[in-house]
Amino acid sequence: MNKKIFIAIVSLLGLTLASCTQETNVSPLSLSINAYTFSGRGDSIVVSVSSESRWDVETKDSWITTSDKRDNSIVIGVMRNDTEGARKGSVRFYTEDESIDFSVEQQKISFVGSFKYMADYIDRVAISPNGKYVAGMYQQIQPDDSYIYTLAYVDTETGEEILLEPITGMYGLEPSAIASDASIIIFTEQATRSYIYDIETDDIVEVVAPAGLDNPVVEQISNNNEWVGWAYDFSAAMYVPVKWTNGEPETLEMPETNVAGDPISNGAMARGISPDGSVIYGSEWDTYGMIYWKDGRMFYPGLDMGKAEQYTYSDGSGTYTGLFISTVVKTAERYSVSDNGEWIAATYWEYTQSYEGSMPVRQGYPVRINTVTNQVEILKDFPNCAGMTVDSDGTLFGGSPYTAAMSHYVFDLENKTTIPQTDYILSKYGYNKPSSYYVEAIRNGVLFGEVPVFMGYGTVYLYWYYNAGL
Repeated sequence: MNKKIFIAIVSLLGLTLASCTQETNVSPLSLSINAYTFSGRGDSIVVSVSSESRWDVETKDSWITTSDKRDNSIVIGVMRNDTEGARKGSVRFYTEDESIDFSVEQQKISFVGSFKYMADYIDRVAISPNGKYVAGMYQQIQPDDSYIYTLAYVDTETGEEILLEPITGMYGLEPSAIASDASIIIFTEQATRSYIYDIETDDIVEVVAPAGLDNPVVEQISNNNEWVGWAYDFSAAMYVPVKWTNGEPETLEMPETNVAGDPISNGAMARGISPDGSVIYGSEWDTYGMIYWKDGRMFYPGLDMGKAEQYTYSDGSGTYTGLFISTVVKTAERYSVSDNGEWIAATYWEYTQSYEGSMPVRQGYPVRINTVTNQVEILKDFPNCAGMTVDSDGTLFGGSPYTAAMSHYVFDLENKTTIPQTDYILSKYGYNKPSSYYVEAIRNGVLFGEVPVFMGYGTVYLYWYYNAGL
């Protein structure tokens, strides 16, 4: 009999819920983006086109315009929308052999609030803890294959964008945090080291790692200019959670053992901090068990609620024995804590065996943590769902399936049902959000999130915000 012993966990290091990229074959006809939401004003965008043959466009909607068609781009615009509500339409891109529909949505002119769909920023976009600013980055490839990066930040109340001085000689840059007064933007190079961009002086300074550690990475920032993230201990080959106060680093407490009862071997990371600075959260990276820090103490609900169970099962090729970990997990989500630090959203991974000898199956359930009472609610009424973020009233946002949410909900805990995020946001904030847009953060009444966009080479995730002006 063939036996193997292993710990069953899924390697999610560096992946955010619902932000994986699926590679596909390059299509002969592809667009830089295939959907856009316009304000109620007359407006336009440039869409880049890649095609192996001659292409053209057509639309049946009289309020959508196309102009300035070139070999590899076209301008798509909309007229002012004075109708009673938002409207939808499309532009068809076609060649002799195939076609692609570009989806167009437009808010009504009386739309209250400030909305922006950030289609041109590469990789991540960051929102300030007070919701006042978002930071993004443009990338230009030079003839010698080097890159020029340009940081930008946007006032979410007015929509004004400010471009900063170009950055050269670096590679793989993305913004991770912006201060509430926009005085600094923190960005990371190839996910291994963070830098501070001083808006006033245009100076770029490396983030300082704690003594004995290297590769400091900042993930989030509070209203008090406290930063959180991690650094790497090369001597122990593990990550160490770090908090910076006025730029000075200090390491945070780490668990000694993981959910399986084994000594921590991969370390831990801090992923986010509440805007008021009262709560930091993250996870250990052996079993992804959730951790949070408050009032100088570490809490480890991933351990307290976790189970390590050994199952014997057969899969047709042999019989195996494995240790399967059920626990409250946190991966790379940056905005899972509420403004007031009272609530954290998470997910519970649970392994069960439907019958003796069967392969254990993992299920996911949304989790809501109250950091005041330290109560951990595993919401078993919502199987195959994940908790993603939560507001200061404890309203939990998430989606399904729990591994890579494609449908997005608000969980009605009293009636034990789900409300589509689109319906909830329209009712509370007055914004007719497209169904594919999902909420990643709620900061001081500003909604911030991502939208999957399907391109010829696969799926990318772009960002949007809506400042309701509340």
